[in-house]
Amino acid sequence: MRTSSGHLACSALLAVTIISLLGAPAHADGEAKLLAPSGTLRVGIYPGSPTSMVTDAAGTSHGLAYDLGGKLAKRLGVPIDYVRFQRVADIVTAIHDGQVDFTVTNATPARANEVSFSQPVLAIELGFLVPANSPIGTVEDIDKTGVKIGVTKGSTAERTLPAKFKNATIVAAESVKVAIAMFGRGEIDLYATNKPTLFELSDQIRVRKSSTAIGAPSIWPSRSPKDARRRCLCSTAS
Repeated sequence: MRTSSGHLACSALLAVTIISLLGAPAHADGEAKLLAPSGTLRVGIYPGSPTSMVTDAAGTSHGLAYDLGGKLAKRLGVPIDYVRFQRVADIVTAIHDGQVDFTVTNATPARANEVSFSQPVLAIELGFLVPANSPIGTVEDIDKTGVKIGVTKGSTAERTLPAKFKNATIVAAESVKVAIAMFGRGEIDLYATNKPTLFELSDQIRVRKSSTAIGAPSIWPSRSPKDARRRCLCSTAS
């Protein structure tokens, strides 16, 4: 399989206004009560995305939301509770409903109406994962009748791709795990999500990798022997 990725104008953000993890130690009487009102920092995570939480071969969990949540709880001097969800949209809802205190996700106008965001902590890319034997070789090949683009239900991709691809069909998956099964059953032709997750998926389903810019007509194979079974389309989007 290959990944076709687009550099988003959005950034990964903390879905709660937090103190700087690199600044001075938190004041327990202030920030701890604000950020962990229950006395425990409840961190929303969903499996399968390095921006949230993944589990390595040794069974150790890590990821951006997972690790930053742990650091923040330590600085606040409170216990941590990792609350698992299927997808990030459910975490945003839980934060809005007061069931979760902290997570990492990209800010969108719709989400900003529900939760408070910090300043950006990093920029990430959105992209596409495509089977290695797929006839889709460029972004121009995607927007055709009959092409099925898989997205995570409630994701940024689900909201933004219909405006970009008028002819292809957007198919929502309940979770990243479900999307992998959909590939196997031929229910989707490609999958759109953030680039870290695409690489995590590619490691699970063995893809062949190449790189190009979205909108450019060419792709080229990776020179890394390790990546010989993967292919990727990379891009920058405003």
